[in-house]
Amino acid sequence: MNADQENSITTELEQLRQLLPEPFEMRSKLDDFFNHPAVQQLIAGGEETIRRLISFLKQRPDPSLVRVAVLLLTRFPVVKFWDELLAILREADKPATHAFEPGIWLVQLPEKKIAHDLVQLVASSGNPNPLLLLQRPAAQEVRPELAAFVAERKMPLSAYALYAYGYALEPSDIPFLKEVAEWVDTPELSALAGLDLLKLGSKEGLAGIRAGLLSGNEELRTMTYYQLGQYLPKAAIAEAAYDPSKSAESLLEPVETLMSQVRVGQ
Repeated sequence: MNADQENSITTELEQLRQLLPEPFEMRSKLDDFFNHPAVQQLIAGGEETIRRLISFLKQRPDPSLVRVAVLLLTRFPVVKFWDELLAILREADKPATHAFEPGIWLVQLPEKKIAHDLVQLVASSGNPNPLLLLQRPAAQEVRPELAAFVAERKMPLSAYALYAYGYALEPSDIPFLKEVAEWVDTPELSALAGLDLLKLGSKEGLAGIRAGLLSGNEELRTMTYYQLGQYLPKAAIAEAAYDPSKSAESLLEPVETLMSQVRVGQ
Protein backbone atom coordinates (compact mmCIF):
# COMPACT_ATOMS: atom_id res chain seq x y z
CA MET A 1 0.00 0.00 0.00
CA ASN A 2 1.51 3.30 -1.09
CA ALA A 3 1.48 6.48 1.00
CA ASP A 4 -1.65 7.89 -0.64
CA GLN A 5 -3.58 4.67 -0.10
CA GLU A 6 -2.37 4.48 3.50
CA ASN A 7 -3.48 8.04 4.18
CA SER A 8 -6.84 7.31 2.54
CA ILE A 9 -7.66 4.24 4.65
CA THR A 10 -6.44 5.99 7.80
CA THR A 11 -8.77 8.90 7.14
CA GLU A 12 -11.70 6.60 6.41
CA LEU A 13 -11.15 4.53 9.56
CA GLU A 14 -10.73 7.65 11.67
CA GLN A 15 -14.11 8.88 10.44
CA LEU A 16 -15.70 5.51 11.18
CA ARG A 17 -14.12 5.43 14.64
CA GLN A 18 -16.31 8.39 15.52
CA LEU A 19 -19.37 6.23 14.75
CA LEU A 20 -18.45 3.34 17.04
CA PRO A 21 -20.74 2.79 20.03
CA GLU A 22 -19.31 3.18 23.51
CA PRO A 23 -17.93 -0.13 24.84
CA PHE A 24 -20.90 -0.71 27.15
CA GLU A 25 -23.27 -0.17 24.20
CA MET A 26 -21.27 -2.19 21.69
CA ARG A 27 -23.53 -5.24 21.72
CA SER A 28 -26.81 -3.35 21.41
CA LYS A 29 -25.80 -0.66 18.93
CA LEU A 30 -23.29 -2.38 16.67
CA ASP A 31 -25.92 -2.99 13.98
CA ASP A 32 -26.36 0.77 13.67
CA PHE A 33 -22.63 1.07 13.00
CA PHE A 34 -22.61 -1.61 10.30
CA ASN A 35 -25.68 -0.11 8.62
CA HIS A 36 -24.17 3.37 8.33
CA PRO A 37 -23.73 4.41 4.66
CA ALA A 38 -19.97 5.03 5.07
CA VAL A 39 -19.48 1.55 6.51
CA GLN A 40 -21.65 0.00 3.81
CA GLN A 41 -19.59 1.74 1.15
CA LEU A 42 -16.38 0.19 2.45
CA ILE A 43 -17.97 -3.24 2.73
CA ALA A 44 -19.14 -2.94 -0.87
CA GLY A 45 -15.48 -2.75 -1.88
CA GLY A 46 -15.22 -6.51 -1.36
CA GLU A 47 -11.78 -8.05 -1.73
CA GLU A 48 -10.19 -4.68 -2.40
CA THR A 49 -11.37 -3.46 1.00
CA ILE A 50 -10.06 -6.63 2.64
CA ARG A 51 -6.66 -6.03 1.04
CA ARG A 52 -6.61 -2.42 2.20
CA LEU A 53 -7.59 -3.32 5.76
CA ILE A 54 -5.03 -6.11 6.09
CA SER A 55 -2.28 -3.92 4.65
CA PHE A 56 -3.26 -1.19 7.08
CA LEU A 57 -3.17 -3.53 10.09
CA LYS A 58 0.30 -4.70 9.12
CA GLN A 59 1.52 -1.13 9.71
CA ARG A 60 0.71 -1.52 13.44
CA PRO A 61 -1.56 1.54 13.59
CA ASP A 62 -3.17 3.17 16.62
CA PRO A 63 -5.26 0.60 18.56
CA SER A 64 -8.40 2.71 18.21
CA LEU A 65 -8.18 2.22 14.46
CA VAL A 66 -7.25 -1.45 14.80
CA ARG A 67 -10.61 -1.93 16.54
CA VAL A 68 -12.48 -0.42 13.57
CA ALA A 69 -10.51 -2.38 10.98
CA VAL A 70 -11.08 -5.73 12.71
CA LEU A 71 -14.79 -5.03 13.08
CA LEU A 72 -15.03 -4.25 9.36
CA LEU A 73 -13.27 -7.47 8.42
CA THR A 74 -15.93 -9.51 10.22
CA ARG A 75 -18.40 -8.55 7.47
CA PHE A 76 -16.41 -10.55 4.89
CA PRO A 77 -15.99 -14.30 4.27
CA VAL A 78 -13.51 -15.52 6.86
CA VAL A 79 -11.50 -17.54 4.34
CA LYS A 80 -10.47 -14.28 2.71
CA PHE A 81 -8.60 -12.86 5.72
CA TRP A 82 -8.42 -15.17 8.77
CA ASP A 83 -4.90 -16.51 8.33
CA GLU A 84 -3.50 -13.04 7.69
CA LEU A 85 -5.37 -11.62 10.66
CA LEU A 86 -3.90 -14.31 12.92
CA ALA A 87 -0.43 -13.52 11.57
CA ILE A 88 -0.93 -9.89 12.60
CA LEU A 89 -2.23 -10.87 16.02
CA ARG A 90 0.78 -13.16 16.43
CA GLU A 91 3.01 -10.08 16.71
CA ALA A 92 0.56 -7.74 18.45
CA ASP A 93 1.45 -5.95 21.67
CA LYS A 94 -0.97 -5.70 24.58
CA PRO A 95 -2.84 -2.52 23.49
CA ALA A 96 -3.26 -3.77 19.93
CA THR A 97 -4.48 -7.15 21.17
CA HIS A 98 -7.13 -5.52 23.33
CA ALA A 99 -8.31 -3.69 20.20
CA PHE A 100 -9.18 -7.03 18.56
CA GLU A 101 -11.99 -7.36 21.11
CA PRO A 102 -14.92 -7.57 20.38
CA GLY A 103 -14.31 -7.86 16.64
CA ILE A 104 -12.56 -11.20 16.67
CA TRP A 105 -15.59 -12.85 18.27
CA LEU A 106 -17.83 -11.55 15.48
CA VAL A 107 -15.81 -13.39 12.84
CA GLN A 108 -17.94 -15.97 11.04
CA LEU A 109 -16.36 -18.96 12.77
CA PRO A 110 -17.45 -21.14 15.73
CA GLU A 111 -16.12 -19.76 19.02
CA LYS A 112 -14.49 -23.15 19.64
CA LYS A 113 -12.40 -22.71 16.48
CA ILE A 114 -11.41 -19.15 17.46
CA ALA A 115 -10.42 -20.23 20.98
CA HIS A 116 -8.26 -23.07 19.69
CA ASP A 117 -6.61 -20.84 17.10
CA LEU A 118 -5.75 -18.31 19.82
CA VAL A 119 -4.06 -20.83 22.10
CA GLN A 120 -2.21 -22.38 19.16
CA LEU A 121 -1.01 -18.91 18.24
CA VAL A 122 0.36 -18.42 21.75
CA ALA A 123 2.00 -21.84 21.82
CA SER A 124 3.71 -21.37 18.48
CA SER A 125 4.76 -17.73 18.89
CA GLY A 126 5.54 -17.36 22.58
CA ASN A 127 3.46 -14.16 22.57
CA PRO A 128 1.02 -14.43 25.53
CA ASN A 129 -1.12 -11.46 24.51
CA PRO A 130 -3.77 -13.35 22.49
CA LEU A 131 -4.83 -15.03 25.75
CA LEU A 132 -6.21 -11.66 26.81
CA LEU A 133 -9.00 -12.27 24.30
CA LEU A 134 -10.09 -15.45 26.07
CA GLN A 135 -11.54 -13.81 29.17
CA ARG A 136 -14.98 -15.08 28.24
CA PRO A 137 -16.98 -18.34 28.36
CA ALA A 138 -15.24 -19.59 25.20
CA ALA A 139 -12.28 -20.36 27.48
CA GLN A 140 -14.22 -23.53 28.35
CA GLU A 141 -13.14 -24.91 24.97
CA VAL A 142 -9.43 -24.73 25.79
CA ARG A 143 -9.25 -25.54 29.50
CA PRO A 144 -6.40 -28.10 29.21
CA GLU A 145 -4.26 -25.73 27.17
CA LEU A 146 -4.84 -22.87 29.60
CA ALA A 147 -3.97 -25.10 32.56
CA ALA A 148 -0.75 -26.09 30.82
CA PHE A 149 0.19 -22.44 30.35
CA VAL A 150 -0.50 -21.77 34.04
CA ALA A 151 1.68 -24.71 35.03
CA GLU A 152 4.65 -23.17 33.23
CA ARG A 153 4.77 -20.50 35.95
CA LYS A 154 5.99 -18.02 33.37
CA MET A 155 4.90 -14.40 33.56
CA PRO A 156 2.82 -12.89 32.09
CA LEU A 157 1.84 -16.04 30.16
CA SER A 158 0.62 -17.92 33.22
CA ALA A 159 -1.27 -14.94 34.62
CA TYR A 160 -3.09 -14.30 31.34
CA ALA A 161 -3.96 -17.99 31.11
CA LEU A 162 -5.25 -18.06 34.69
CA TYR A 163 -7.42 -15.00 34.10
CA ALA A 164 -8.99 -16.78 31.14
CA TYR A 165 -9.31 -20.04 33.09
CA GLY A 166 -11.41 -18.17 35.63
CA TYR A 167 -14.17 -17.90 33.03
CA ALA A 168 -14.47 -21.69 32.80
CA LEU A 169 -14.26 -22.85 36.41
CA GLU A 170 -15.59 -26.23 37.50
CA PRO A 171 -15.69 -27.86 40.97
CA SER A 172 -13.13 -30.38 39.75
CA ASP A 173 -10.62 -27.51 39.46
CA ILE A 174 -10.22 -27.19 43.23
CA PRO A 175 -7.09 -29.39 43.55
CA PHE A 176 -5.39 -27.61 40.65
CA LEU A 177 -6.25 -24.17 41.97
CA LYS A 178 -5.17 -25.13 45.48
CA GLU A 179 -1.73 -26.01 44.10
CA VAL A 180 -1.48 -22.69 42.27
CA ALA A 181 -2.64 -20.79 45.36
CA GLU A 182 0.36 -22.22 47.21
CA TRP A 183 2.80 -20.51 44.81
CA VAL A 184 3.03 -17.57 47.20
CA ASP A 185 6.39 -16.55 45.72
CA THR A 186 4.35 -15.59 42.63
CA PRO A 187 1.45 -13.69 44.21
CA GLU A 188 0.08 -12.63 40.82
CA LEU A 189 -0.87 -16.30 40.39
CA SER A 190 -1.49 -17.42 43.96
CA ALA A 191 -3.89 -14.58 44.76
CA LEU A 192 -5.93 -15.14 41.61
CA ALA A 193 -6.12 -18.88 42.25
CA GLY A 194 -7.22 -18.23 45.82
CA LEU A 195 -9.97 -15.91 44.63
CA ASP A 196 -11.10 -18.48 42.06
CA LEU A 197 -11.33 -21.04 44.88
CA LEU A 198 -13.64 -18.70 46.77
CA LYS A 199 -15.88 -18.58 43.68
CA LEU A 200 -16.07 -22.37 43.92
CA GLY A 201 -16.94 -22.19 47.63
CA SER A 202 -13.52 -23.25 48.90
CA LYS A 203 -11.30 -21.43 51.42
CA GLU A 204 -8.27 -23.60 50.63
CA GLY A 205 -6.52 -20.76 48.81
CA LEU A 206 -6.35 -18.16 51.59
CA ALA A 207 -2.54 -18.32 51.67
CA GLY A 208 -2.49 -17.18 48.07
CA ILE A 209 -4.91 -14.35 48.77
CA ARG A 210 -2.82 -13.27 51.74
CA ALA A 211 0.22 -13.13 49.45
CA GLY A 212 -1.70 -10.85 47.10
CA LEU A 213 -2.81 -8.54 49.89
CA LEU A 214 0.78 -8.28 51.14
CA SER A 215 2.43 -8.03 47.73
CA GLY A 216 4.94 -5.29 47.07
CA ASN A 217 2.83 -4.38 44.03
CA GLU A 218 0.14 -1.85 45.00
CA GLU A 219 -1.93 -2.63 41.91
CA LEU A 220 -2.05 -6.31 42.89
CA ARG A 221 -2.91 -5.45 46.49
CA THR A 222 -5.77 -3.26 45.27
CA MET A 223 -7.13 -5.85 42.85
CA THR A 224 -6.98 -8.62 45.45
CA TYR A 225 -8.71 -6.52 48.09
CA TYR A 226 -11.41 -5.37 45.68
CA GLN A 227 -12.28 -8.91 44.63
CA LEU A 228 -12.08 -10.26 48.17
CA GLY A 229 -14.62 -7.72 49.38
CA GLN A 230 -17.63 -9.75 48.27
CA TYR A 231 -16.61 -12.53 50.65
CA LEU A 232 -16.24 -10.29 53.71
CA PRO A 233 -18.85 -8.92 56.13
CA LYS A 234 -19.01 -5.13 56.07
CA ALA A 235 -18.11 -5.09 59.75
CA ALA A 236 -14.87 -6.99 59.06
CA ILE A 237 -13.91 -4.54 56.31
CA ALA A 238 -14.45 -1.62 58.63
CA GLU A 239 -12.58 -3.28 61.50
CA ALA A 240 -9.55 -4.19 59.40
CA ALA A 241 -9.23 -0.75 57.79
CA TYR A 242 -7.02 -2.29 55.11
CA ASP A 243 -5.57 0.37 52.80
CA PRO A 244 -3.75 -1.03 49.74
CA SER A 245 -1.98 2.30 49.23
CA LYS A 246 -0.01 1.75 52.42
CA SER A 247 3.23 -0.21 52.53
CA ALA A 248 2.92 -3.98 52.62
CA GLU A 249 4.86 -4.07 55.90
CA SER A 250 2.19 -2.01 57.65
CA LEU A 251 -0.66 -4.27 56.50
CA LEU A 252 0.10 -7.48 58.39
CA GLU A 253 -2.49 -6.98 61.13
CA PRO A 254 -5.28 -5.74 58.83
CA VAL A 255 -4.70 -8.71 56.52
CA GLU A 256 -5.00 -11.22 59.36
CA THR A 257 -8.26 -9.57 60.41
CA LEU A 258 -9.58 -9.94 56.88
CA MET A 259 -8.46 -13.53 56.52
CA SER A 260 -10.20 -14.53 59.73
CA GLN A 261 -13.54 -13.19 58.43
CA VAL A 262 -13.71 -14.66 54.92
CA ARG A 263 -17.08 -16.22 54.20
CA VAL A 264 -18.14 -18.47 51.32
CA GLY A 265 -21.32 -20.21 50.32
CA GLN A 266 -23.67 -17.66 51.83
